[in-house]
Amino acid sequence: MVKIPTGIVKNLPDFRKFSKFIFSNQKKITPNFFATELRSIKNDYMLANERQLFCQRADRLAEQLESGQNRNFAGIVYSLLAKITEPFPKELEYYAYKGYKAAQRNNDPIHMLARLNDIRRLIYCQPARLHDYVNILFEQERCLKTITSSYDKVVGQFHTISRPPAPRKDYETMLAYIQTELSKLIWKREPDLALKKLKSAQDIFRRTGEKGNREYITLLMCRIKAQPRFENFA
Repeated sequence: MVKIPTGIVKNLPDFRKFSKFIFSNQKKITPNFFATELRSIKNDYMLANERQLFCQRADRLAEQLESGQNRNFAGIVYSLLAKITEPFPKELEYYAYKGYKAAQRNNDPIHMLARLNDIRRLIYCQPARLHDYVNILFEQERCLKTITSSYDKVVGQFHTISRPPAPRKDYETMLAYIQTELSKLIWKREPDLALKKLKSAQDIFRRTGEKGNREYITLLMCRIKAQPRFENFA
């Protein structure tokens, strides 16, 4: 195991030295080692009431990491930034979005899904951002379709330091819930698309044996089919 130079994680560590060390030892450093050292640095900054300074410097490090051999390390940084900015909505959304884009460039739909979920929780109760909320749901649906259709490949490429990916069945269930939520929001404008998504969700719930959700979807589908269609009128 590579040892980090003495003094780097003591008394407000110098991010430039930490970055230099990381880039000088890219082939030797494991994700767990990197995450442990980064959390240690974070703790020093937090104890010194320098949370924002840590976020700024960690963000800069993540941008640099994307151009190196350990691109997945950038995701570790943004996951940590998302956790420590939870009480600060604007900061959380900023770092969650950057984490989403980093995961997207790294072809990592599981982390894309996680960062989208951070943003989704933020705007869930904001009527003025309904359009953004719907777009987030569409993006999450795309991520979940990729995960469930290519589960073995996605899991094989997945790098994590916390918990392993969920079973395929769990992602399929998440997809069904997302499609149901989407349908409830778009059915007045796009009834056919809403019905298509509800049918997909119903098929998933049928496979997973969730009778209550299937009955609820049946009610939604009946409601959509019963609404007047005005597309033939000027």
